[in-house]
Amino acid sequence: MDNEKIDTAHKKITALDEELLPYAKDIEDQVLFLKMRADSFFYLCKHEFERYEEETTDSFEKAMKAAEKLPAMHALLLELTWNYTLYLWAYLKDEEKAVEIAYDAYDDAWLDYNRLSSMDDGY
Repeated sequence: MDNEKIDTAHKKITALDEELLPYAKDIEDQVLFLKMRADSFFYLCKHEFERYEEETTDSFEKAMKAAEKLPAMHALLLELTWNYTLYLWAYLKDEEKAVEIAYDAYDDAWLDYNRLSSMDDGY
């Protein structure tokens, strides 16, 4: 069963690289596909960490860079951030960076929420 899932992850990465990412013009599509790619490598990393560590890290970093263009409260950004910090914490053992990124995402989302709330109040 694991071999089938690993094969599926490889096929998904190939489809993302060859059929989806090159044609993604909208920022949400780009971030979604980059997140899916990072998540697929994250899955592979769970099985063979040393083999997939570099590609997983690179995929998450590219997705996070693209996601900077999304609003701080965007669900896709928050989900990507959660997965990335989980990877940093559990696999790279970089708890400090994981916590820093999580706190920054929370603070940014909270500021965005307050800004939007104040606009609703007529301020």
